[in-house]
Amino acid sequence: MGQGNGISHSNVNAADDWWATSTFEGTADVFVLLGFGPNGPIRGDHLATGHQMNWFGNSLNANNFVLHDTANVSLTTLTTPAQTFDLHFVDHASSTGGNPFVFGLPPFAEPNHIVFMKASC
Repeated sequence: MGQGNGISHSNVNAADDWWATSTFEGTADVFVLLGFGPNGPIRGDHLATGHQMNWFGNSLNANNFVLHDTANVSLTTLTTPAQTFDLHFVDHASSTGGNPFVFGLPPFAEPNHIVFMKASC
């Protein structure tokens, strides 16, 4: 969970090509998840607190698309002695040429697609 500031931006041109980006920066808090109630997650003990930053971008047209995001999270546990944890990750999915969408989803099984996620601690 976290609180902070974010902004999103989106453009569409006359050919229905679409670009969008968003950024967010703020606090990061980790709680024990006790379950889900009618109003969302039920939080237990507060385990760690810290800072997060993330960015997302996409570009889509009739034949190609790129979806990409990256994030950094730094946490410090609330136990004694405190421990720190840093996480960085990148996600990417793209397609070039002949990209027919099926039910609004790209056909990732075709050979002209790239999909990966990289994470480091």
